[in-house]
Amino acid sequence: MINFNILLPLGRRVLGPVTVMLIGRRLTARLAHYLLDFARRDVANDPDKNGERLVQSAVLQMAAQRSDSVILDIGANIGDWSATLADLAPASLSLKIFAAEPAAFTFDRLAARFLHLPSHVSIFPINAAFSASRGKAYLHVFADLAGINSLHPTWSGDLRREEVDMESIDSFCEERDLSSICFIKIDTEGHDFEVIRGGVGMLANHAIRALQFEYNHRWIHAKHFLKEVFDLLSPLGYEIGKITPRGIEFYSEWTAELESFREGNYLAALPEARPLFPFVKEWNA
Repeated sequence: MINFNILLPLGRRVLGPVTVMLIGRRLTARLAHYLLDFARRDVANDPDKNGERLVQSAVLQMAAQRSDSVILDIGANIGDWSATLADLAPASLSLKIFAAEPAAFTFDRLAARFLHLPSHVSIFPINAAFSASRGKAYLHVFADLAGINSLHPTWSGDLRREEVDMESIDSFCEERDLSSICFIKIDTEGHDFEVIRGGVGMLANHAIRALQFEYNHRWIHAKHFLKEVFDLLSPLGYEIGKITPRGIEFYSEWTAELESFREGNYLAALPEARPLFPFVKEWNA
């Protein structure tokens, strides 16, 4: 058995200095980051490679179990995530997807994309941002169709601002008489925690079986931490894990190790839904 109590000090005294001497500090740091990302399965934010397709397959299994096949795609952009879910859905499964996008130009593309759909799938474009409550806000627009347009000014320089309507998950569901939601996908460029907070009523009632949210360095601009999601959702009975190419890495609790601001997507699921998602062992267990 490897004795890390011996190897780790040896690495600091020998391996580290030798590597820096051979390739320099910059390349050593880049190599260390690469190895850490590889070990922790922090990968590029590509839905075809980062595990999101595994999640979508599980979502369709959840939808097939019940009649609550309502999906919210919050931060839909031009609707790639919703379109893929619709393509994967078997004809025997009836899906109702609400796809929300606040940016005016992007929303027009989104709405035009879903004019013609298979009869078993309904996608309803919603021109709004989601947050903790209803209201108005300014969206900082980096470029038309850009996936990084945000309610938070995460880029320096001159950005166009658009005034947008804001919904909350709770108010949206109440207005449309939606008593349960199968799954919510959230991708709001740093505003994800506020979106989750806006659904605390539905979440407390376990009316949302699972949700996915993005976590990255834009949370710094929003002044939020991953810990806040654990503090909010864990007492409500949700289990939280990172989406990886091989499955969900569920965590027994939040630790400071998780607060990396590395690009990734996380899942929060009720215990009844968790078995549907493939999982991997926590690396730091």
